[in-house]
Amino acid sequence: MSFNMPKHFSELKGKRIGIVGLGETGSALARKLLSWGAEVIAVDAKPLEQLKKREEIEKLSRSGLKVITGKDEAEELYKCDMVVISPGVRPDKPFILSLRRNGVKVTGEVELAYALCKGRIIAITGTNGKTTTTTLTHHILSHCKINAFLVGNIGEPAISIVDLTDENTWLVMEVSSFQLMTCENFRPHIGVITNIAEDHLDWHTSADEYLLAKAKMIEKQQDEDFSVLNIDDDGVQKVLGVGKGKRVFFGFNNTIAHVAPDGEEIVARIPYVGLDKVSLFNLSDFKMPGKHNLLNAMAASTAALLVGAPADGIREAISSFKGVPHRLELIGEFNGVRFINDSAATTPHATLHALLSVNPPVIWIGGGLSKNLNFGLLTEALRERVKRAILIGLSKDELCCVLKALNIPFEVAETLSEAVMSALRTAKPGDTVLFSPACASLDMFEDYKQRGEQFKAIVAELVCSGEL
Repeated sequence: MSFNMPKHFSELKGKRIGIVGLGETGSALARKLLSWGAEVIAVDAKPLEQLKKREEIEKLSRSGLKVITGKDEAEELYKCDMVVISPGVRPDKPFILSLRRNGVKVTGEVELAYALCKGRIIAITGTNGKTTTTTLTHHILSHCKINAFLVGNIGEPAISIVDLTDENTWLVMEVSSFQLMTCENFRPHIGVITNIAEDHLDWHTSADEYLLAKAKMIEKQQDEDFSVLNIDDDGVQKVLGVGKGKRVFFGFNNTIAHVAPDGEEIVARIPYVGLDKVSLFNLSDFKMPGKHNLLNAMAASTAALLVGAPADGIREAISSFKGVPHRLELIGEFNGVRFINDSAATTPHATLHALLSVNPPVIWIGGGLSKNLNFGLLTEALRERVKRAILIGLSKDELCCVLKALNIPFEVAETLSEAVMSALRTAKPGDTVLFSPACASLDMFEDYKQRGEQFKAIVAELVCSGEL
């Protein structure tokens, strides 16, 4: 059996397409493939009643979707022309390898969407900062009246809108390492890498595999494409030789970076695209805390500039951008104590940025599901900025060892509510209560968003009750 990747969605009519995984991506794939006239078979290891998209899946099944739940392998998939695996399904899983050996085309949603897309793509990846950078890039383009869709790992799968694209369309796409693992020909016109640090080592076989997955962002780029790279980041420096795209560096060293601070301004000097000195925005225009967020803004404004956004429009958009929920989100200041929700910090690398960005002294609420990452990189920031810690989740024992070695007072809480109450009892005017877990959320919550919303709800309840 031989099946070539389609160039137009009409080529999928009458084809038998399999889907492995019925989460956000899988359900979107099923919906679009059915609308294009494909015969669709979908499998998921979870029972139907445990699927987040259960109602939608049941509705799609009434429209022709064949659903097999309770297992992620099915003989029916061997009869498919193509099988699309969802993010999180490893492409080297024995059943997936068996499909390939039997001639079934196996791909991922990003690769399929890329093949069908008629517009151009700005793709953004990184261990941290990719959601903020992606959202801000789209915000700038929208402000400048440039036709752009916000898609990818950030929420709406790209496959959902590819049939709406034309040569005047831009897709601003957040792409994860899981999605990049299944990419073979993916070639964004502008590829942005915010940073690369260890992450997802509970899924990736090694740090090297994770790095190589991130490098796929720019691997297929050609001379007419652009690789927008954080030159300050050690991990990014390891992929500088990947791909043929024009390198555009952003960072704090203006002798190396094409986009960097110059006095009180962020200035672009990219002579090979005719930009000798363009002021993108003033530091006073920028509202988000932390140097890492300033790097995100440099990345987003660089991508927008390369698209053709005017400098004045970039400056206005930067000034009006308020940030993204669950990322150093100030909940409020009560009785002189600031409460900050940074639930999206699922790695020590992200929590390090948070600790360095808020005003000490800090009462830190951390912990959750470890991803086999190194908490040691938090040592200096914890020692210098944290006066007390409250730990939650499965990683609490590991974090206890780190805090004991630093002689930082800490306690363990069974619930997030208990942790917030503990922080409240010890907080004094001038303190910052920082909820930045440094871990994934799945041991106690559905995802980091639910975790962050619960933190905000707990603080709001304390305000309403008069305890804050």
